[in-house]
Order: sequence, then structure tokens, then C-alpha cells
Amino acid sequence: MGVEPVPIHEKIVDENGIMTIAFVRFLNAVRGTTSGGRSLSDLQKELDDTQTGAGLNPNGTYPANTDANYIKSATSLTDADNILDIAASCQIFTVTTDYDSDPLINQNVLCDATSGTLTVTLPDPALFYNSVTLCSKKIAITKIDTTTNIITINPFASELIVGEASQDLQVDG
Repeated sequence: MGVEPVPIHEKIVDENGIMTIAFVRFLNAVRGTTSGGRSLSDLQKELDDTQTGAGLNPNGTYPANTDANYIKSATSLTDADNILDIAASCQIFTVTTDYDSDPLINQNVLCDATSGTLTVTLPDPALFYNSVTLCSKKIAITKIDTTTNIITINPFASELIVGEASQDLQVDG
């Protein structure tokens, strides 16, 4: 059942600015159905179902996932995507001189000691931990050359690495 349009010759308001009976009938018809014959409550339910299916609340807001590690601070789907991109990203780069690692990024440090020994110093562990996501950044340190030059990994301040004051990477064999 479609809504009948108001005929062109019908007036919406009379000469006193008051709505005409024809226009009132038209408004009453529109309030109950859409032009496709579906009720407005059916359309609202479909919209709510679509939003819920997309991971949103029925009112369109983003429900924070408090059980998730990385995205529990997200306030929107776009924000969740951005947080996951940052969490999953890892910067990979090569160093040939001493390097102080960055506590704000996941990183894979490729150490080329061809020109001589070098030292990688780890950051403060407190800066590596994110209290919002309850996760730590990750750092991987790899010796990529085949020389006998040693790569020394030093912890932050008086911290230890596997119970030692430092660790060395060298060629096996």
C-alpha cells in the first residue's frame, strides 16, 4: 500500500495559513508507512540489525571491546583499525654503528658488524609496556654479517638480559 501523493491542485495551507484537510490526510498517511509500503519501525529494525552486524551498537556508536588487548581503548571502527595497524607493524632496519632502540615501536634491528663491533642498548622496560593495551613492544636483534666482530646488547640502566649484564651476538662455528 503506497502513499498517495497530494494532487497538484490541492492546497497545503488555506488563505489563513492553516493546513488543509487534504494535507492533514497526507501527513497521517506518511506517518504510518514509507513510499514503499514498509512501516518506519521495520526500516528502523533493519537499520539497527545492519549496524549491529557491522559491530556497532544499534544507535551507531562503537562498543569498546574490553576483553581485547590492543583495541580496548578504541572509540570507533576506524580507531580500532588504526590501533591494530600500529600494533601489527614492525620497523625493520639495518644498523652499522651503535644504536639505542626506540621504546615506542616494534622493531627488527639487523646489525651489520662488518666494519667493527657495535652495541645495541635496550630502552627502559617501563616505556616498552603499554598499560592501556596490556602489551609490550617487541624488539628483535639479529647479526646479519659473517665476521667475527661481536654485537653487544646492553640493557637499560641496571636491568638484566636473561639474568646477565649484557648479551653478545657472534658468528657460530
